[in-house]
Amino acid sequence: MASSSSSSSSSSRVYEKYDVFLSFRGEDTRENFTSHLYAALCSKKIKTFIDSYDLERGDEISQTLLNAIEESKIVVIIFSKGYATSRWCLEELAKIIEGKKAGDLIVPIFYHVDPSNVKNQKRTYEEAFVRHEKIQSLEKVMRWRNALREAANLSGFDSSNSRPESTLVEEIVNYISKNLNQMSPSDNKNLIGVKSKIEKVESLLRLGLKDVSSSVGIWGMGGIGKTTLAHAIFNRISSQFKKAHFQDNVREECKKNNGLTRLSQQVLFAILDDKHASLDSIFTKKRLCSMKILIVFDDVTCFEQIEKFTGDCFGSGSCVIITSRDKQVLKTCGVNHDNIYKVKELSTDEAVELFCRHAFKQNQPTAGYKELSQWALTFAKGIPLALKIFGDMLFGKTYSEWKSALKKLERIPNPKILDVLKISYDGLENEEQKIFLDIACFFNRDDKNFVKKILDDIGFAADIGVSVLIDKSLITLSGCKIIMHDLLQEIGRKIVSEESKDLGKRSRLWHHEDINRVLKTDMGTGEIECIRLEMSKAKPFKLHPHAFSNMHNLRFLDFYCDIGCSCNFYNSHCKGGYICKEGQTDNKVHPSEDLEFVLFALRYFCWYGYPLPSLPSTFDVENLVSLVMPCSKIKILNFVQQYDKLKHINLSNSKLLTRIQDLSMIPNVQSLILEGCTSLIKVFSSKKYLKKLAIINLRGCKSLKSFPSTSSLSSLESLNLSGCQMTKSLDNLTPLSFLRALYLVGKKFESILGIEELSNLVVLDVRNCQRLRSLPELPGLCRLLTTNCTSLEALHIPLLRSAIINLANCPKLDRNVLKANVENALKLYVERQQPLERTGPLNLGCFPGNEIPNWYSFQNMGSSITLKLLPDLMNYKEICFQLCIVVKSRQSYLFGNEFPLFCQISFEDKHGKMMQVQPPRYADHEPVHAFLTCDHVFMMTTYSGRGFERGWNEQGNGSVVVDFPSNNHFEVKRCGVNVLYEKAEEEESTLVSAPKKRRNRGRETSGQWEFCCSIG
Repeated sequence: MASSSSSSSSSSRVYEKYDVFLSFRGEDTRENFTSHLYAALCSKKIKTFIDSYDLERGDEISQTLLNAIEESKIVVIIFSKGYATSRWCLEELAKIIEGKKAGDLIVPIFYHVDPSNVKNQKRTYEEAFVRHEKIQSLEKVMRWRNALREAANLSGFDSSNSRPESTLVEEIVNYISKNLNQMSPSDNKNLIGVKSKIEKVESLLRLGLKDVSSSVGIWGMGGIGKTTLAHAIFNRISSQFKKAHFQDNVREECKKNNGLTRLSQQVLFAILDDKHASLDSIFTKKRLCSMKILIVFDDVTCFEQIEKFTGDCFGSGSCVIITSRDKQVLKTCGVNHDNIYKVKELSTDEAVELFCRHAFKQNQPTAGYKELSQWALTFAKGIPLALKIFGDMLFGKTYSEWKSALKKLERIPNPKILDVLKISYDGLENEEQKIFLDIACFFNRDDKNFVKKILDDIGFAADIGVSVLIDKSLITLSGCKIIMHDLLQEIGRKIVSEESKDLGKRSRLWHHEDINRVLKTDMGTGEIECIRLEMSKAKPFKLHPHAFSNMHNLRFLDFYCDIGCSCNFYNSHCKGGYICKEGQTDNKVHPSEDLEFVLFALRYFCWYGYPLPSLPSTFDVENLVSLVMPCSKIKILNFVQQYDKLKHINLSNSKLLTRIQDLSMIPNVQSLILEGCTSLIKVFSSKKYLKKLAIINLRGCKSLKSFPSTSSLSSLESLNLSGCQMTKSLDNLTPLSFLRALYLVGKKFESILGIEELSNLVVLDVRNCQRLRSLPELPGLCRLLTTNCTSLEALHIPLLRSAIINLANCPKLDRNVLKANVENALKLYVERQQPLERTGPLNLGCFPGNEIPNWYSFQNMGSSITLKLLPDLMNYKEICFQLCIVVKSRQSYLFGNEFPLFCQISFEDKHGKMMQVQPPRYADHEPVHAFLTCDHVFMMTTYSGRGFERGWNEQGNGSVVVDFPSNNHFEVKRCGVNVLYEKAEEEESTLVSAPKKRRNRGRETSGQWEFCCSIG
């Protein structure tokens, strides 16, 4: 009997919405199959309607029952042998079919009955209808027949297929679960920015592979939304598992008495419903291993917390999701690196929507509050927790109250947010906490290597310390820069500020007013470890004569002028803003006395120092590691005291400095930067103590006529003599066996003695060396710049790595030699390179010529070429563009600042839709003016940027137009293109060396580079 119930009993029941409605003949299946199916659905927390009455009360269906049918997402009809004998079942079926709407799902189950007999009303179904026709109207019987025929035509389940009944029940429940998830996309409608994240994590879980168990980690900083994401995923997929459990707040649970034991008991009881279960019991382990389980461990801080639930603890197809702030914890818990998903901040649009939902209960700001909303968003920086707290805090407040609250946030961060984020800091070891505070107070957004060098010089283990902070989501790397979220930076600075109310007893000082007060009033104590002052913000003040005398633990000192500020150190009117000692007239510099020089930091490393103030003699400089001295008055520098720890000297732009008397007192010096010292005539004379010197930069020292003997520079790695007016070549480069970079721009050498012996040389810059006649073979070279070397006749280029060859305006180079040498070198490089992580162009070439090399498969006259995209290229890993143009110069061009080879890519699909993107462009180092005296060939290999992905995927079967627009400097005469793609496979990839042959092989070799275009 179909959900048999009396009208009165049904109507008296409180109306509820259901996920599933079961329609069945009670006498046939209630006590067996239907009860098992109902229990299985309920165990999955699927709300299921089943009528509990067996007595047939007539043909009329109550309104309550009709409501239950109408509001249920899925109707399951269990056709049994006696189903058609029940007038109630047939009437209910007719109501179900008649009330069917678009999107509704009806699932027939043929229980011990042939589907064709149901559809065609044969055997028991035919017998039943013969009886019905005797007592029912023909119209009603035809209505029941049609409903039965339509229902039987739907896709469903047949119990006669060979499998146990329990397996059939499981299949039906899984099918229903899957469809319920698909039918409920609005479940997460109040969650902002989670849809794409859910899809990514679900792909890592590999839910489609039945027998594959998986562990996935969700990683990110506090408040970023890890738990929210985990809950959303759990709610979507939990019904696909036999048992599912979400274990909240693992960290907090483990802090309680017997925390680990209590946690294990909670998990086991949730899964097995057995308070006596124990992980020490083999019986319990067997039960777990036999079940397909989904379990989420939220906020795990160490492996021991969930150790007993890792490995092969659960049955085949099980999934474990772990959320943590620490990436290393996820690894130790057995999560594969590729299965760790990092949760990132919300995008700008998502942040606006989330904030406005809490602040205004709508998706956009109320009129007049847009600017204030943007102000609030600057404090949150895309962190969902902060956006919610700020929004709730400001909801219902007046305009003036908004302004007041936001001004307060500038001074005092919200404690609720800080408390959440500070948990990660509390979990650090002592040295890691110090590194965190140093970055928060001083080094946020500084160069990674720069910061590590400072920390190493202090004595910290910088590499592992920075790595730990990255794993714990306290910092990230953006390129080479260390980035700390603004809210985390606020935490670090708040921690330091709470060390003491007395400024002189805080470990770190960074605010200009605080530093001003401490140095003016001699408040300094041994508690102060680091000071960093931005001079552009400092007001004029007089330094106390003993300002540093009590700072015996000072390890870092930096007074700097932001390069973008309006204050100019060299303008005398700005000196009032600096800490300077007046009346200095001595032309000799002795670092142990009062001087106009700067300590650009005690234990500080920097290649590009800013001009800074002088410090008094009371400051102890014995531990000085780096010295930057923009000497505006000093002519001679003489170190009369030995500095064993001093490694780096930067005297850039000391315009009056004529000589460095001696470096014998600095035995460990590693770098000497004298760039822009235009009066310098003598560098140094010592030979004995320069064995560790690795970098010498004398660029722009135009008064320097000679260079010391290279025999004492055996460790030198970089030498820059560009712009020095040296009339003769270096004595001999042979001793410089470690030299990797040599810059000789503008030299008047005819040859470079001993350069052929520099086997480690990577960069050679000889631009504007107009007397240079030849260059020997340099096996390791990957960058050669010879612009305007008008006398250059011969060179050899065996480049095998990422290459830059700039031979512009070298008219005496033989064209045949160029074609055989340069073109082949670039081609050889392209053929041998391996796919790596690409951030920009990998090889660049420029040389005199008027032909596109023949290894460019697609060539055309003019400045554009149209190519037809090959179909089915959606599954690519990366796209490679090999570009080449022949240009005619129109006027003087600032060559070297940027290669002129750039293009615009236009995708066009079969409907004529266009989308334009541009590949990365390349900027070289210092610019050189050059008028191209003849046609030149420019070539570049570059890789797809972000814009390509959308264009390629959306227009992947259309055509692509590669255009090289001419400009005021160049006219493009010819162009050539190769477009290759790498299939998204895990196998090792190689770049094809013979593209035309490769084309015939199709795209069968996975993971290799192949053509993705044909002639358009």
